[in-house]
Amino acid sequence: MIEDLVTLREKFKEIVNMGWIESYRNCTSGIGYTFETLIGKKEDSLPIPDYGSIEIKTRYRNSKYPISLFNSTPDGDYKLPMHRLYDRFSFPQHGNLKYKIFRADVYANRYTRAGRNYQFKLIIDKENKKIKLIAYSKSTGVIDPKVSWSFETLKCKLETKLKYLALIKADIHYEYHKQYFKYYDITFYMLKNFDYFIDLIEDGTIKVVFNLSYYKSGIKDGMMKNHGSSFEIGENDLEKLFIKIC
Repeated sequence: MIEDLVTLREKFKEIVNMGWIESYRNCTSGIGYTFETLIGKKEDSLPIPDYGSIEIKTRYRNSKYPISLFNSTPDGDYKLPMHRLYDRFSFPQHGNLKYKIFRADVYANRYTRAGRNYQFKLIIDKENKKIKLIAYSKSTGVIDPKVSWSFETLKCKLETKLKYLALIKADIHYEYHKQYFKYYDITFYMLKNFDYFIDLIEDGTIKVVFNLSYYKSGIKDGMMKNHGSSFEIGENDLEKLFIKIC
């Protein structure tokens, strides 16, 4: 890990010295894609760290958005859990019954609404070592959609991908409809342990974000498009889960 930290820091200094850098991709993911391209990393969706043993997260200065720790599809007793959620709880976007979405920020310490009819909450089942999703409506009461994550799955993802973390920040400006970044800060963190992760879900510090939408054209027009479910934390809460190294 020390070698990875030293070499990543050196590459970061080289990038800082480049000043303003035109984005390699003009979209919200440009900040991360550009940095990773500059350090020689190819884009992938593998459940392993980005640089040796270190996971990289990039942020704009003063960003208020939470940090996505990792994506994890529920692994409960039923197949296609995301399709189960979409079929049961999706709601029309812009009033069009053909095009439905299911987007929700879900916590363990309170119910949150998604659409007009349902509220959702996470249940920490320590006896069976699962995190369960439940729904509630005034007409039906509590609903168990049989969607859950095992502690084993979450522990494996967390400790494989996020044992070490580098948080990188950059300024952004636009010129002639193009993005430019100026990277200026890097901070390294080390994961505490899985128990902290569960505790932070339980007290609402870490949330699960569902993002299911639809295809807008082609043979899949109107069918579910799975953008995943991610576990997210605010930047100000990072040191509840990680130890700041340097």
